[in-house]
Amino acid sequence: NNYDKEFLESEVFTTRPGITGLAQVTGRSQLSALKKRELERKYVCKITFIGDLKILYITAVKVFSGSNAF
Repeated sequence: NNYDKEFLESEVFTTRPGITGLAQVTGRSQLSALKKRELERKYVCKITFIGDLKILYITAVKVFSGSNAF
């Protein structure tokens, strides 16, 4: 719908990309496109330094543990 398109263009696509993200640490390739979009919205609506640190920590744990969640 129009709200989704406007939201994605104004919020998600104007947010600077990082080295990891909420969708990547939540399941990445196992997630549907809809679930990834929901996670992107959740992240964009609640961007915090602590939240970014948590995502970075989870990323490091998964990389160093060899988790196949990526």
